[in-house]
Amino acid sequence: MPDCTMELADARLDFEEAAKLTNYTKVPVLADARNYTQHTKEVRDFYASKEMGENITAMAVLVGSLPTRIIGNFFIQTSRPHFPTKLFTNEAAAIKWINEILIKEQTEAEAKSGSNA
Repeated sequence: MPDCTMELADARLDFEEAAKLTNYTKVPVLADARNYTQHTKEVRDFYASKEMGENITAMAVLVGSLPTRIIGNFFIQTSRPHFPTKLFTNEAAAIKWINEILIKEQTEAEAKSGSNA
């Protein structure tokens, strides 16, 4: 749906469905926002909330235009999401960053389980 506005109900539904798919496990997320030109303030607040941080370790956001990137950077700076958040125009770069996050999380988990043994 190009040029649509995301409302809070849309964001909550996306969040709930994604949480179900991962069995409510914390995971990094790749969000494709290239076709969203507007998000309500409620959506932006929700995306930066502790609630979102319950199931997300990091978020890579794909953006498709300079205005979206500017707005996205403003959101990250002012809303301060409860997890690392980075904007990308290149999907491969976003996936690479997500994979780096996964490797870091796995390494930290292995180190923690090794120290508990």
